[in-house]
Amino acid sequence: MNAPLQPHGTLNGRKALVLLCAFYIALFCWLGLYARPSADDYNFANAFLEQGFFGMQKHFYLQWTGRAFNTFLLALAAPWSTGPLYGLLPLATVLLSLGALYFCVHSLVPGLSARDKTACSLLLCAASLSALPALNETLYWLSGMPYTWATALSLLALALAGRAFRENGMGINSWSCTFLLLLNGTLLEPVSVMQVVLAFLAVLYFLSIGAAAKAKRAAVFLLAALLAFLVMLLAPGTTLR
Repeated sequence: MNAPLQPHGTLNGRKALVLLCAFYIALFCWLGLYARPSADDYNFANAFLEQGFFGMQKHFYLQWTGRAFNTFLLALAAPWSTGPLYGLLPLATVLLSLGALYFCVHSLVPGLSARDKTACSLLLCAASLSALPALNETLYWLSGMPYTWATALSLLALALAGRAFRENGMGINSWSCTFLLLLNGTLLEPVSVMQVVLAFLAVLYFLSIGAAAKAKRAAVFLLAALLAFLVMLLAPGTTLR
């Protein structure tokens, strides 16, 4: 069957919204070309040069912070954190956010067309950039970008969890969500706590409605979130701080 025709004005309005949001987001990416490393970025780069990739992981976990995945990502980016490619990091961060938003909309609202999902993702991304606190740090400084990355990964985990609860058993979405909860749970403390609380509430909800299979899946997510939280909480670096 042919798709129902839409009013010409509606199509033009949607196109205008998509172009406006895309242009607005592109401006934030363009400003990133003028970004310069912060003092913390130089500290990460120096630690990488002095101790190497794995040495940096060990030193930070034992002496500074339990944010293991945070340190891992910063170590990956350290070779470019003070070089000419630094201005591309905000672009990569924005693309990660856009991809996460699109996947989240695609998973949680499957009835939308690809065009509507794209428009919705662009609109949400533009709105988040306009309201993002401390934008100079969370988008234009590598040391603060994990705050934005954590939001994107949380959206991915939410979308995967939604898909997992529609599965009959522990499928690819369930295991992917579990793995992402482990990683994201050692990225930032507020994210780690949020994951534990949401997973616990999911267990209680599915138990209350008698959905035992889904409750077991939520319990797996809860265990993963708790493990990540303990990895960060019990780190020697966290105790020292």
